[in-house]
Amino acid sequence: MNQSIIFPDIQMWVQECQSVQFPVQVSGVTIQCQIHQKKLQEISGRACDTQAACMTAFQEFRFDIEDAIEQLIETEFDEQEMLIYA
Repeated sequence: MNQSIIFPDIQMWVQECQSVQFPVQVSGVTIQCQIHQKKLQEISGRACDTQAACMTAFQEFRFDIEDAIEQLIETEFDEQEMLIYA
């Protein structure tokens, strides 16, 4: 685990994007990340057809999502304003 990457326990549903948005602090800089409803369905293996189902899937698979985001940041992040895990 990279200690320069911190995942605060903050997340919100973004209806217009059909995704969960959450902040990640990378070396003291906060970036916003999103994971789309379809990716949550893929990860959880069940329908995420409501906001509640998506938020539940996000919470249940949070550590897996954080691991994947951490890998994206370490290999592909170029200081974009938004990192989308799709």
